[in-house]
Amino acid sequence: PYFKALFAAGKVMREEGSRASGGEIVLEEMSATEFEKLSEYLYGHKLPEGEEWQAGPGPGEMAVVEDRFQACGLYAHCVGKFRRGLKAGNVTVRLVQARDSGLAELEEVAMGYLKANVLAFQREAKATITVLQHRPDLMGLALDVMTLLCTASAALGGGGGAGGGGAGAG
Repeated sequence: PYFKALFAAGKVMREEGSRASGGEIVLEEMSATEFEKLSEYLYGHKLPEGEEWQAGPGPGEMAVVEDRFQACGLYAHCVGKFRRGLKAGNVTVRLVQARDSGLAELEEVAMGYLKANVLAFQREAKATITVLQHRPDLMGLALDVMTLLCTASAALGGGGGAGGGGAGAG
């Protein structure tokens, strides 16, 4: 049932050679490792854990695959793993990955993490925001992040420059 729609659509999945000869099936935009993890879940109900995430695609990348194939249980697992893997030092890169994936849920998770951990982000990882400077297509996302940081900082009593040693005016 998972692949029936793909065969019918002929866009993501196509057969090379004749169907009668058992031609090769090519899945575009999906690595062999992603397909292997998807198959393990679909047919063996096995969720990737621990070191399995070290080799191959991470939870964000796999969530895209699961969304495409409507593997809801694995998708929820990957979103949870994505959430648990967020840190001040990687949230900006993960936010960009989420935007690139087109999965609003991953973007919401990353923005939620950023909002909840704004002080840690400002202390430890503010410089990572430069990843957004190199992507003009992400200006809207950059504005969202900056607005969130400013709003959260103001709500928490300033952050930034207050009381901390200074501006050497010239």
